[in-house]
Amino acid sequence: MGRATGTGTPHLVFVLQHPYPSARAVRIVKMVGSAVAAGYRATILTPAPQDRNPSQVNGPINVVAVRDRHGRGIHPSPFSGRWYRDIRDTLAHQSIACLVVSDLRLSFPGIRAARSSGTPVILDLGENFAAATKIWARHDPPLKRFLRSGPHVGMLERWAVRHADTVQVVVEERRQSMVDRGWRHRRHISVVSNYPAVRVGHTKQRVPIARTPKADQHEPLRMVYVGLVTEDRGLDTAVSAVREFNRRAPQSRAILTIVGDGPHLNALKEHAAPAIQEGVCRLLGWLHQDQADEYIRAAHIGIIPHWVNAFTNTTVPNKLFDYMSFGLPILASPMVPVKRIVQDAGCGLIYDGSVQSLVDSLRTLTDHRLREAMGSRGRAAVAESYNWGVAGKVFLNNVRSLTQ
Repeated sequence: MGRATGTGTPHLVFVLQHPYPSARAVRIVKMVGSAVAAGYRATILTPAPQDRNPSQVNGPINVVAVRDRHGRGIHPSPFSGRWYRDIRDTLAHQSIACLVVSDLRLSFPGIRAARSSGTPVILDLGENFAAATKIWARHDPPLKRFLRSGPHVGMLERWAVRHADTVQVVVEERRQSMVDRGWRHRRHISVVSNYPAVRVGHTKQRVPIARTPKADQHEPLRMVYVGLVTEDRGLDTAVSAVREFNRRAPQSRAILTIVGDGPHLNALKEHAAPAIQEGVCRLLGWLHQDQADEYIRAAHIGIIPHWVNAFTNTTVPNKLFDYMSFGLPILASPMVPVKRIVQDAGCGLIYDGSVQSLVDSLRTLTDHRLREAMGSRGRAAVAESYNWGVAGKVFLNNVRSLTQ
């Protein structure tokens, strides 16, 4: 039960490690939108961006940038005294129904500050951070790699999961892994997935336009990838597969378009140079979301070729639901959550991660009737189940269970 909030508008505080709003805070943007639509006020403590005032008030939403006494931004660190004091003071000076801590970095100061004021805490984990940092830290300098190592992050994650009142994760597989390890009872962990939103409260979200069925079965088979370009995204395999497909079946030409940027982009350009020269691969770099949407809309297949590991088996990429909402059939490596969703919805094919299996799957998807049937099922699944209207209700139920 939360502490009494008086007779005024119920108030939530969100603490996040990324600037708000931003591309990396989309999940919290949706939660704030759901909260405001349900009648809550929201205060958001966020790192200070360079181009924004320290505080912004927009109706029921108050965005507060955390800064030091000289006006400089404070790095979001688990051991930051300034973050702890700002969170503590915000909870103490207002009647707060609940604190929502986004991701792991600020979980320690957030949960400590909430305990000092008796405020219930929702810990929202958008990723499996212990598994993710083992991948992200591989190319870090030695000291940073040590600080971001899986064991250190795992210890913090385990502590935070055990001390929050409610924990939110993005897929059932992640919840089950926590339960299996004895971190927390299942009833204290809920799944709030990264489903797409058409409208979320005060926010304006992009609306996928229904795709026009493509009747010409002889046109080039257009695949699209939208997202971060890192080695573990498996794009080298996708490039090799599209070259091999065109070599074996020149009568069924395929083209791969990659939209995104990241630390592996230069290496990928080198690997993809022959495919680019042959006209079967395009690397477009980072594009604004509206531009990226146009390439999704024009494609026949949405590809997710990520490596399969402890990280990808306990999370789900946003692009899966983006592709589905635009009516694209999915072609993905066998990550457990992605495989489950694709097979349950009947909206695509799962290949075994190899070039040969990917080529064989592309050959199957040259059937335009099969593509359209899979795409239609994916779009229907998003409309019925995989949308923020469903996930947002779970989040609001978590808030109400702690505050009523």
